[in-house]
Amino acid sequence: RSSDLRRKQTQQELLGELDRSKGERDERVRQCAALKVRNKTLSDDLRALKAQLAFLVEKSRHDDELIARLEKTNSKSKSRSAPAERSRSSQSSKCAACRSNECAAEEEA
Repeated sequence: RSSDLRRKQTQQELLGELDRSKGERDERVRQCAALKVRNKTLSDDLRALKAQLAFLVEKSRHDDELIARLEKTNSKSKSRSAPAERSRSSQSSKCAACRSNECAAEEEA
């Protein structure tokens, strides 16, 4: 009789441990599924960010090319307008009346 009781008690303990183990396993399965979803989400985000980065690098390269062209055009137009600027600056050193030939100072000189 005592061996039957011991056997039943051991069986109950083992069944309880089995239930706990099943519960832990189920929890681990849920955690694993959640981690897989999180991993997929992060992978998708990473893919999207890499695509954005590639786009921005290409845009930056294109912008640099445009800036270089604009600087080249600007320097060409400055070199063309430099002689005209010099003649304008020599005229602008005269007073407005001198430029219109109505200056009394110029008449005295």
